[in-house]
Amino acid sequence: MEKQTLTSHELKKQNRSNVYQYIYQSRCASRPELAAALQMSLPTLSQNLSELEQEQLIEKAGFKDSTGGRKAQLLTCNSLARIAVGSEILKEFIRVCAIDLYGTVI
Repeated sequence: MEKQTLTSHELKKQNRSNVYQYIYQSRCASRPELAAALQMSLPTLSQNLSELEQEQLIEKAGFKDSTGGRKAQLLTCNSLARIAVGSEILKEFIRVCAIDLYGTVI
């Protein structure tokens, strides 16, 4: 079985996806936490976070409790970046529902 190698563009997309998925699944994360969990350098992580923030897919959500040094900035997914709308049309009524990325009814 041959080992596939990723091009730099594919690797960049994969890293960005991993960053977003980690933030989405954990609901909020700090840069040091992300770097440790994803085994990613801080410059690479910062570039991915900047791109996600420019596209308004993530946003800053305050600060983590201090452990003696500078407080770490918390990042979270912008749950309203994408919404899903569903509708049900019956003879007697029409029902429309919109939900955010986490499935919360808007």
